[in-house]
Amino acid sequence: MFSGKKALRSSATVLAILLSGFGVVGCADDGPAPTLQVEVRDWSGWDPQHRPTPERFELLGEQGEEVTFTALGDELTVRVVERDGDEITVRTSAAMAPESAGGGIGLRDPRNEFTVQEGRAVTFATPTTDAGTTVEISWR
Repeated sequence: MFSGKKALRSSATVLAILLSGFGVVGCADDGPAPTLQVEVRDWSGWDPQHRPTPERFELLGEQGEEVTFTALGDELTVRVVERDGDEITVRTSAAMAPESAGGGIGLRDPRNEFTVQEGRAVTFATPTTDAGTTVEISWR
């Protein structure tokens, strides 16, 4: 083996190589922030002739970015709280009902956080039964 200064230099070199490798792996970059598409539609059970006029917004998929719009007469803000690989978590300023597996909305499970996956849309709505607003967020 090595002795003295030569051993110390060899150990320092190996340590530097190992640490630089951890730095590269530990700081993986998710790349540029994607743009999420947000579509907001109102609906009404009172008026069978009601035709919603969808509003469309873009939301940068980067932590802290947000978009605000009107949902059932009140302001609703959707804010990006985390980006992890092919998933982006958003938080709403009011509890919303998630879309159910059968296509309706989960009125018993309103929440404020939703996860958008690359290539898939997430849909949620105001937790109401007679009229409301549906929000769909997609990442294409």
